[in-house]
Amino acid sequence: MDRSVFSDQVDATFAGFDTAANLDNVTAGNQFTVTWLVKNSGRSAWDGRFQFSHTLAPHSETDAFPRLPLPDKDAILFSERDLEAQPGETAALTLQFTAPDVAGTYATNWQLHTPAGEPFGPICWLRVVVTPKPISAATRAISYDPDGWRDTIFKITSVFESGVP
Repeated sequence: MDRSVFSDQVDATFAGFDTAANLDNVTAGNQFTVTWLVKNSGRSAWDGRFQFSHTLAPHSETDAFPRLPLPDKDAILFSERDLEAQPGETAALTLQFTAPDVAGTYATNWQLHTPAGEPFGPICWLRVVVTPKPISAATRAISYDPDGWRDTIFKITSVFESGVP
């Protein structure tokens, strides 16, 4: 099908977003799943040749943050997920993400693409606040040694006061 003809027949509208994760508090390195619901508002069916791809296209909700793909790949073919949507139907676009290892606020933008690679429909975005991994009790026990700290502080202080290590 010709690109211009195809472009005139495809369209999408945002229909919802779902996740069980608290996106304001995701521990570094943890995985979480999100689903965007997108309605086929065009005149052409979406088949296995369509894809949902990471995009650097701007969105006001994500412009201020580093934008990353976050999953292990930056495009999902509909055929990989057995997705299709006739005009008027809604497709559930579910992705599993892994939070970066460094704490901070991150964003990711995704968009539908035709088989010819043309983007269409809304930019599906998410913003996630990544928190540091908690320190384990074993690590805390090893590193927390007030008596050892006190002894070291006294040794350092004596060097400054007496000039003798």
